[in-house]
Amino acid sequence: MTWTKLSDDFTDETWTLSDAAAPLLVDLHVWSNRKLLDCKVPLVDLPRASRAHEALDELLAGRWCATDGETVVVRFHAVYQRTREQVQAQQEANKRNGARGGRPRKPGRERPETQSLSESLGESPSERDGTGRDWNQKRAPTEVDTCAATGCTSAARHGLATCYDHAQFEIELYAGTVARARAQATA
Repeated sequence: MTWTKLSDDFTDETWTLSDAAAPLLVDLHVWSNRKLLDCKVPLVDLPRASRAHEALDELLAGRWCATDGETVVVRFHAVYQRTREQVQAQQEANKRNGARGGRPRKPGRERPETQSLSESLGESPSERDGTGRDWNQKRAPTEVDTCAATGCTSAARHGLATCYDHAQFEIELYAGTVARARAQATA
């Protein structure tokens, strides 16, 4: 597979081209690279290379391309494109490396497989999730925890100590616990 390289300012440099000529310039690069033609596209291939082939005269007049009567030579951004020899050398190197096993594969983006939650909970007698709740403890299906704030009878947030109205209470309680622990550690 080959790649066509264009600079970041390609569109800034080609903004004066018509809506047909700019895509034609890109299409010529892509066709040339795909066919390993070293930025030389035969005129007979032009209709297959681009639907905008009628804009060739504009590219020739602006010296974006040149022609010798049989081929179109793409001048603009030609230095960014790899030559036929460079592409073939890379393909050969890839072939040799592939025969030897190639480069070690990078780890995939997917996370490695882990044990299911039910399997991991069953392995330890006191699995906790950071809320202090023992998830191995069986709960009655109708049991509803109430808010830990004094005098509140609202249901607690799922798996937490307080209801939504008293969430700040829980945060302050936690902050006070941390502050006391830090004070005791420095004393």
